[in-house]
Amino acid sequence: MKTRIISLLIITLLLVGSTYFHKPSMTVLAEKPWEWKWEPYGPRTDTYLFKVILAYESRLAAFEADEIDMVGVLPTDIERIRKNRPDVFFLETQSYTTYPLQFNLRRWPISHPAVRKAFAHMIDREGYVIPEVMKGYGTPLYTIAIPLLGDWVNYDVKTYEYNLKKAEKILDEAGFKRGPDGWRVDPTTNQPLKVLELDTLPEATSPIYYGTALHVAKQAEKIGLRISVNVVAAPLHSKKVHEEQNFDMYFVGWTGLGPYPDWLWYFFHSKWDYEGGWNEWGVRNSTLDRLLDEFYYTLDLAKARVALHKAQILLQDIVPWVSVASPIGITAISGRLRGLVLQKVPGAPYPAGASWLSDLDTHFVGAPLGGVFRVAIGQPVGTLNPGTYLWSHEHSVLTYVYDFLTLSNPENVYDLMPRLAEKWSVEEIEFKSGVKGTKVTISLVKNATWQDGIPFTASDVDFTIWKVGKEWRLFRYDSVEAIRNIYKTELPDPYTISMYVNATSWLFWLDLISIRPLPKHIWEKMTDPKADPSKVKHPTNPVLTNLLGTGPFIFKEHVPGSHIVHMWNPTYFMRHPEKGLILEKVRVPKYEDDPHEILLRVLDYAKRPVVNASVTVDLTSTDGNIRKHLVAEHVANDTYLTKIAGVPSTSYTVKVRAEQTLYYGTLVRTETISMTIEPTWKRYVLHLVIAIAAIAMAVILAYRTRKKRLLKH
Repeated sequence: MKTRIISLLIITLLLVGSTYFHKPSMTVLAEKPWEWKWEPYGPRTDTYLFKVILAYESRLAAFEADEIDMVGVLPTDIERIRKNRPDVFFLETQSYTTYPLQFNLRRWPISHPAVRKAFAHMIDREGYVIPEVMKGYGTPLYTIAIPLLGDWVNYDVKTYEYNLKKAEKILDEAGFKRGPDGWRVDPTTNQPLKVLELDTLPEATSPIYYGTALHVAKQAEKIGLRISVNVVAAPLHSKKVHEEQNFDMYFVGWTGLGPYPDWLWYFFHSKWDYEGGWNEWGVRNSTLDRLLDEFYYTLDLAKARVALHKAQILLQDIVPWVSVASPIGITAISGRLRGLVLQKVPGAPYPAGASWLSDLDTHFVGAPLGGVFRVAIGQPVGTLNPGTYLWSHEHSVLTYVYDFLTLSNPENVYDLMPRLAEKWSVEEIEFKSGVKGTKVTISLVKNATWQDGIPFTASDVDFTIWKVGKEWRLFRYDSVEAIRNIYKTELPDPYTISMYVNATSWLFWLDLISIRPLPKHIWEKMTDPKADPSKVKHPTNPVLTNLLGTGPFIFKEHVPGSHIVHMWNPTYFMRHPEKGLILEKVRVPKYEDDPHEILLRVLDYAKRPVVNASVTVDLTSTDGNIRKHLVAEHVANDTYLTKIAGVPSTSYTVKVRAEQTLYYGTLVRTETISMTIEPTWKRYVLHLVIAIAAIAMAVILAYRTRKKRLLKH
């Protein structure tokens, strides 16, 4: 789904769920994570390590061995984790997540609504899926819309309760009678109905999906339908469903759908029914299209809500999905970890996963800066192309390389904060006679650069719209309706872009301020825009690849099946202000006969010795007659020495500059030191004064003693 939608939740880090289910609360730290203060800059850590660990059991073992810093946990494993990691604390999270059984409406007999409605009645959500598969940590869903959408949800729609007799009756009345062997017969051929294929992800990686799929298959047998559960890896699933539309049905969840219900328009409007489109299920209904358009193409939210309520009534009759449940996520987190930034939803008592800012603020006890943040990826990574990726775990890897124009405020998911965009405005215009359009103007920050040092400007946004979205039609951009309908852009200056859309929608401005810009100077030279840019070397910098953004982390390495490594970006325009070098004066000469040298210490932000710094010293006398430019040499550990022979006694201003080369980029620190070299004789003035004072005291004492003796006689 669009960048705006999926950026809200980082599901690789925090499993997600819903608040609409009563459950026991867990013990957390006295210092509650949702009360931690957050900052808009970072990252605090140096390295972001994604470990590819496909099996759930292996992820638990990795967490217990302190090889990763957090892990999603099934309820049955909570006590095990507590025992093996006494430092652990747990978070429970909600989300815009749904676990539905999903159908291919293009394929017989799934294309017959009676078959889909029979499936809707035969799933035992509350008697089996929630208590047995999800172990109580979920809420049953009976509608396609998710409860967290609030008043966008129509609760007066027809629902399908668990009732096998109703399922049987629906099939019987539609002509799918049982044969002599008890299995259903195809009414078009009078032959046994074919075995239906149900795809899902492996049990080792996705035990809830797999367990629910098995339940569906067993329930289907009870009403005379034969089901084959096919286990497929995520990349193959994407190819079958999204690219080839070659499936009967599948049970795989949708996560990070976001606080706005526009995904219902993208998922179920017929205009998105094509290979590679969002409408994977082949829903085609002219009345539904009209209602969804009324919902989408209006500036009146009240009218949009009425239209969507009507559309939900129709969707419940079409049954492209059978919504089963929404999870309550449990995440075990290392007791050393601090600084999680959790996304809050108004009126909801639990956070909706982690904010995008979370991994900028994350740090460790006793180490506010530096370190390696380690997480697990539970699925294979297919591509790191920001225009074509499909899966949430691929998004999680990409999301910290590329910055966003705006972010959701962690305190309120509906409150947008500036990021690459300083400000924005929306106005209604006349597209043509009698037809209204929309103008969205965005003013960009002026201090952001791409990770190869090239300035980020409005030309990059413009290129992303016209080349990536409208000409190349890369999925993540072509599937944004506002981009499809842009007919003109204007760039009045390098940091401002106005976009003109040939229609009006309450969602257009959200679409356009949520664009993930790509670097024009890189992408305009790519021979294959659908290729994985992480596999292509940067044209001028051998350290980098073409996978570069403006974000807080720089992609470094991807070893398929093993790990992905990001390094922090020292040129980041929102870099943490404390993440720099520490420069300390150890010794400077005070008198002419002192060693004429300056001794300095150079530490990094984590107070680690810096042994590879370039340190220069510019020494200028107060009268300006003496100027020296010197280079300090590394002599031991964190210590650097420069000799300043031949400087007379006077006052000086000493400017010290230390520069450390990192994996990519540099850290620079400059300090000014005042230094006065005194004549050697001044060293002894104090000694002389003390000596004279001592002699005087001795004389006075001797005189007084002699006087006392004379008085006695």
